[in-house]
Amino acid sequence: MTHRDLEEEKQAEIARCDALPALIDAAKRQGSAALGARTKLNSIEIMYFLSWRGVCTVIARPMKCGARRAFHLTKKVSIDMDNTLLITLSAQNALRRQMDVAANNMANMSTAGFKAEAVLFEPVVRRPAAINERPKTVEFVRDYTIARDFRPGALQRTDNPLDFALTGNGYFTIQTTDGNAYTRDGQFQLDTDGRLVTHDGRFVLDDGGQIINLDVTAGQPLVGRDGTIVQNGAPVARLGLAAFNRPGAMDKIGDNLWRPNGEQANPATDTQVVQGMIEGSNVVAITELTRIMEISRAFESASRLQKQTEDLRGRAIERLAKLQS
Repeated sequence: MTHRDLEEEKQAEIARCDALPALIDAAKRQGSAALGARTKLNSIEIMYFLSWRGVCTVIARPMKCGARRAFHLTKKVSIDMDNTLLITLSAQNALRRQMDVAANNMANMSTAGFKAEAVLFEPVVRRPAAINERPKTVEFVRDYTIARDFRPGALQRTDNPLDFALTGNGYFTIQTTDGNAYTRDGQFQLDTDGRLVTHDGRFVLDDGGQIINLDVTAGQPLVGRDGTIVQNGAPVARLGLAAFNRPGAMDKIGDNLWRPNGEQANPATDTQVVQGMIEGSNVVAITELTRIMEISRAFESASRLQKQTEDLRGRAIERLAKLQS
């Protein structure tokens, strides 16, 4: 073989190597795994593998096929690929967060005034595609915020004169060590001094922001639709009911309490009080159970994909080491 023949063969091999990105893209579209795969183009051995940074590196180099064809040819081509490990890990984190929220919803099915929650996610994409580039695709998702369902729960009769339910968008006003907080849980009681308190001892406030004191010897109080508390035929206080323009922006502070985030409380003019009843949780059991099952299956699928990716990467590194030795 003449020098010219060798040069022509070399250029042909380089042309084949230049065509590799399109070939790999076609294989990916057909569902073929381009990880750790090897092929041969005449005297050139091609190997491509997925690196940690999500770049498929294609290495073309001469095979040991005699001194005549042992010309030096090494070509590296970087091809953008989805980083499977990053995607599966972000998916697992998102699913774990979803599972925590769904489990918390189930645990609070019997909590008066509890509002169901759901996780919202924000897709994170690669940089916008330039001219003649493929459109941008989602790389992974991240936890964006917790959304809460503020629809009212069903009213449940208790016949306890110190249990109250609210119809409308109002909240009871509760005194805490860090200022006023608000709740839909109307399961109240009297302490030893006749003050109206929550089940954990926090004071319930009236419409003037004062602690409500009742006469423990005057019998059970009667409460009107507007929250007026009557004992011995005379009004003694009025429940402090508050409403907010953006309830979704309120911060949950625990113990079924809420605090407005930079918003002033307004009088709850469209809210009525129902004595002897409480508002149940708005969690729908069948919905949460179905969601938990779906999350479990999705998490198992992500775990299997992660294991397969790690196995493929391990085999690719092992083959690369053998070829270099």
